[in-house]
Amino acid sequence: MRQRARLATALVALSLFAVACGGSAGAAAGPTPDQGIVTTLTDFKIKPAEVEAPAGEVSFDLQNDGPSDHTFFLVKTDLAEDALPVVDHVVDLGGLDIAAQAGALPFGTHAPLTADLSAGTYVMFCNLPGHYESDMHAAFTVT
Repeated sequence: MRQRARLATALVALSLFAVACGGSAGAAAGPTPDQGIVTTLTDFKIKPAEVEAPAGEVSFDLQNDGPSDHTFFLVKTDLAEDALPVVDHVVDLGGLDIAAQAGALPFGTHAPLTADLSAGTYVMFCNLPGHYESDMHAAFTVT
C-alpha cells in the first residue's frame, strides 16, 4: 500500500514538473488568467504579446525559445528602450528602478513572473553580456 502511495505521489510530481518545464509549443499569443502576458525570449529579441497593461498586478509568462539561456529585467524609466546605461556589455542596474526580474532561464523553459506595477514607462531586457546591446529589449507601458 505504501509503495502504491509513493508511486502515485511520484507520478503527480512528475506530471507537474513536465507542465512547469514544457516549452512554448502551442502557447497562446495573449494573456490568459492563469498564464499572464506571454513574453518570448530568443537570441536576441524579447517579444511580449502585449506592450501595455493596466496598473496593478501584472503577470508575465516568460518563455525562453533560446537557443541561449536568458534573464529578464523590467525597469521603470523615462529612458528610451535602447538608451539604458551599459558598462562592460551589461546594463548598469545602479540607479535604475527594477520593478521585476527573473534569473537565468534555460533554453526551452518558461517561468511565471508577477509584479505590482504603477503607471509609467518600462523597459524589459535580458542582462547577459552583450544581449541588451544586441537589441534584446522592448518597451512596455503601464496605464
